[in-house]
Amino acid sequence: MVLANYDAIISALTNGLQEVAPFQKASQTTDAAGAPCLSWRAVGNPSAGAVPATGAGTIPTKDTAGAIFMSNPTANLYLTKFGMGGATQNIAWLIDILWMNSGLSGTSAVAQSFTSTALTRYTGTAAAGNEIGLICWTATGSTATTVTANYTDQAGNTGNATPTVNFWTGGLGGGTVPPTADQFQVLPFASGDYGVRALASVTLAASTLTAGDFGACIFRRLAMVGFNANQYVERDLVLQTTSLPERFDDACLALVIIPTTTSTGNYFGVVEAVEG
Repeated sequence: MVLANYDAIISALTNGLQEVAPFQKASQTTDAAGAPCLSWRAVGNPSAGAVPATGAGTIPTKDTAGAIFMSNPTANLYLTKFGMGGATQNIAWLIDILWMNSGLSGTSAVAQSFTSTALTRYTGTAAAGNEIGLICWTATGSTATTVTANYTDQAGNTGNATPTVNFWTGGLGGGTVPPTADQFQVLPFASGDYGVRALASVTLAASTLTAGDFGACIFRRLAMVGFNANQYVERDLVLQTTSLPERFDDACLALVIIPTTTSTGNYFGVVEAVEG
């Protein structure tokens, strides 16, 4: 069944074709107000995830520790609500982590090459809308530098390079150096690009003077919500978006928190979906 209209959604809900996935996470220390933080290793429900494999990396799924679990239905699953509340004011993205790795060094000033494992979700032309991120696993150094990544775009063109931005503080980063663990940075695309199928390398212009450990990732933004301290806000994805975000089979749902202070505070929420 395709959820073509409100009547189809109501019918699916009436017939019990709904899944509700609650989550709750303990506070994480962030680098600065506005510096995105990945929830992957935060303690709570779901349990904390692990640092992924180096090099070719990992394709995480719904069953990977750290992911917000939702089952694979017999038909398509569409997100209908995304709600959150917590101790401090935050903005949160609900994302599907399509691929991620670790093992990149903050002291290398040459291209750190790898071959990202082939994606299993949002592949081929569906890669339009996939984004590139960097994740700090262990803090790199305090010496400022810039970063670029080499990628295959949404049309399958290889050898594309992201614009040069400041490492951890450029693109959508917003922090200071050195970063904190779990800091998240989004890299912009080259002009005309709007998606990514694969990553091939990450290059720092100079050493940060501390190797640390960081990784790259390919992810998909599915929904966003903002809330004030001690407030719960729910985003209705049926009425407040132009189309229902589809949750693909085995999606690795996780959160990126954009805080207003130097911690995320304790937070909780729910993801709801309907089968169709």
